[in-house]
Amino acid sequence: MSNRQERRAAKAIARKVAKGREGLPKRILDQVGAWMAEEDIDLEAMGIDDPRFDEALDGLSDELNDLLGDDFLTFRTALNDMAMTAEHPVVTSDGSHLVAVSQLFFVPVHGPEHAVHNMLGEDEAFSWFVKSFRQYGVAHDVSSVRLLRGSLTAEAAASATPGVIRKVAMGMLRLTADAAGANNASDEVDRDILALAGGDYVKGTMEVSGAVTIVDRLLVGARTIIVDPSLDPENEPTDYLTHFMSPEAAEILMSDDGEDLSEDVGDFMGEEVSRWFEVVHERFGTTGVLVDLPEAWGTSVSRLGRNRLAGAIDIEKVMLGIEHDAVADKIHIHYGEDHALVALQFGDRLVGPVDIHKALIAPDPDGFSDDIAEFAREIEHHPSKDTLLALSGGTSPAGRVH
Repeated sequence: MSNRQERRAAKAIARKVAKGREGLPKRILDQVGAWMAEEDIDLEAMGIDDPRFDEALDGLSDELNDLLGDDFLTFRTALNDMAMTAEHPVVTSDGSHLVAVSQLFFVPVHGPEHAVHNMLGEDEAFSWFVKSFRQYGVAHDVSSVRLLRGSLTAEAAASATPGVIRKVAMGMLRLTADAAGANNASDEVDRDILALAGGDYVKGTMEVSGAVTIVDRLLVGARTIIVDPSLDPENEPTDYLTHFMSPEAAEILMSDDGEDLSEDVGDFMGEEVSRWFEVVHERFGTTGVLVDLPEAWGTSVSRLGRNRLAGAIDIEKVMLGIEHDAVADKIHIHYGEDHALVALQFGDRLVGPVDIHKALIAPDPDGFSDDIAEFAREIEHHPSKDTLLALSGGTSPAGRVH
């Protein structure tokens, strides 16, 4: 069967499941069929802005799981990532009709709880960090960047639903569509938007009391651009306007000479990102806070999983007297139904196994695998957890990472 025939067959199966359905369930299943046929999903046609969307989607979980099989989690991740973008009409003072396009981004951070809190809570530090995205070329200079003054825990980030992400995107859009409005937005608005996603608002400083707690958080931001639909017949902004990219890289990407420009763009982005990492590390690294690149929802959640795993492993390496920068000979991993077990082998010594919840892996399993591959020279996958546990004498996992 050809790919085209396979896509048609997949769409026909989805139509059969949707037959006799009404309302949101039918709208959702119709778009699932489009996705199975490798067609674009129309979120508005799917009902993403209906307050009952998440409930309807959750009610179809069993059927979608049967329909999509191993692709079910991939589909959910794709929905969440697509829900990050929102549009809103804008009428200027001269009567021009424009469109504000906003896209969420998430920044994974790892470090002492008080230092992460103070990074967001101190006015000067927070203002500097927000400005750094445009100042150092990570965000396009014609975009407006806003960061919420708070963060999401790994649990809140992993459990985010497409309807909630869309509401957050729309809330951020209304703040950033107007530059003056973004600057003057009240703290209460930040609180309200963060509350939608189960996040915590931060203001002021936190003093260290007792033991230092290491945390992993996602910061929530949005980049927004005002576009003129009359200049684009398809009424869609070019990708460079809604993704992090330097003006130089954007110019290369938009050139029309038919060449493969990905390497040139990558060179520019490498320089811009390296410089941004450098200045952010200079600013916050001394406090123990590690800041990752702004990412889509799926990638950022999996990055949190990787950071949490690395933190648990680092603690045990210290206990065993293994150097912090030591690269393991082999990484052992078992993927279970709800959890993954990970252990690192250094000669005849084993670090772990560490138990990590698959909710922190599922959104981007390939990215997670690529990240942890850096921990060791070789990876060994274990079909059974018993064979992995046997390496540590059959003991239970040394740590559970949720």
